[in-house]
Amino acid sequence: GDEASLLWWFSLVQSFVLRPSASLSEVVARHRASLPDRYLGMHVRRGHKWVETPPLPLEAYVTAVSNLSITTGITNVLVVTEDNEVEARLRAMNPLPGGG
Repeated sequence: GDEASLLWWFSLVQSFVLRPSASLSEVVARHRASLPDRYLGMHVRRGHKWVETPPLPLEAYVTAVSNLSITTGITNVLVVTEDNEVEARLRAMNPLPGGG
């Protein structure tokens, strides 16, 4: 019916709008090639996130990643954040076995 047709058109438009450019795809491919085969990903939101919800303390992220690291045996962690202080604070904490 009309709803299915509207969903199809919406999906089609989104597939074009959300498709990365060739240059962005190239940058992503280059960075992916530099990552280890297995790693944990951690997105530490700061910036304007406080508008939606109070920020989690960095220790909460560290606890979650440490538990995953113990469970999976993975000590490589990819940290994504817009807060320049996060990386320095994480390095100072040295939260993973072996200094991952």
